[in-house]
Amino acid sequence: MKTSEVFPFRRYLHDPQNPESLSHSSIYSIYEDKSGTLWIGTNQGLNRFDPDRETFTRYLIDPQNPGDISRNRIMAIGEDEHGMLWLGTRGGGLNIFNPRNGRIARYTHEAQNPKSLSMNDILILEYQRHCL
Repeated sequence: MKTSEVFPFRRYLHDPQNPESLSHSSIYSIYEDKSGTLWIGTNQGLNRFDPDRETFTRYLIDPQNPGDISRNRIMAIGEDEHGMLWLGTRGGGLNIFNPRNGRIARYTHEAQNPKSLSMNDILILEYQRHCL
């Protein structure tokens, strides 16, 4: 028996003709949240996978909307105890995404603000829950 017969694999790629395909075929991060939703960070935004329909919902930068993600290159994804997704971007700092309402808070390096991020490349996120 072949491995593919026991564990079938599906391959998902970006299809420019299908707006429900992955937003890009270059994947930088994959994260399964507490509810079992699969999130994929690509070279062109964040994607939420719908396993029932085998489709993707895309979250992309909209330069006209400061409430969208700050950059499309999603390098790292994490989740806090409130269900908020933390998105590390290449060149866009840190974004905190609320999947319930779609709102995003951006945290970036500001040259004039010493309390801002030290840089806008966030490549790894590590979250440790501390119990008292």
